[in-house]
Amino acid sequence: MTGAPLLANGVVIVGVAGAEFGHRGYLEGLDPQTGKQLWRTYTIPAPGEPGSETWAGDSALTGGGSTWITGSYDPDADLVFWGTGNPAPWNPINRKGDNLYTNSILAIQPKTGKVVWHYQMTPNDPFDYDGVNELVQAELTIDGAREKSSCRRTATGSST
Repeated sequence: MTGAPLLANGVVIVGVAGAEFGHRGYLEGLDPQTGKQLWRTYTIPAPGEPGSETWAGDSALTGGGSTWITGSYDPDADLVFWGTGNPAPWNPINRKGDNLYTNSILAIQPKTGKVVWHYQMTPNDPFDYDGVNELVQAELTIDGAREKSSCRRTATGSST
């Protein structure tokens, strides 16, 4: 683990590094009183899960998607936003497809670990770009109305 834990709605959320070592990245929610694991959400879908069709063969088993920089939390939306790292191996010839949910922003319910929406910046990333940058939230004026930037995405990542 290389990032600090994040406390969101009574759940400690932690990420993991090491995509270059060929593992499936994940986030975990932990009980702050006991340390007990409440949930684990993988950043690489297993066969049969939504997004698994974006991975060829068994490449998802070693797909990367580290979550090594701490995300952010919007208490009004009760969503955690966390960036994911590059797919593995680095050479895209060995992992065909868009490789969800690498190089993505995930919006997650802190109590359940459920991914509410995602946005992938670099499908099939051949350049090791990562998508783990700090996720800054802001209030914006859009069409004359004040809105939180974190509340304007749908499950496909398009604006509403």
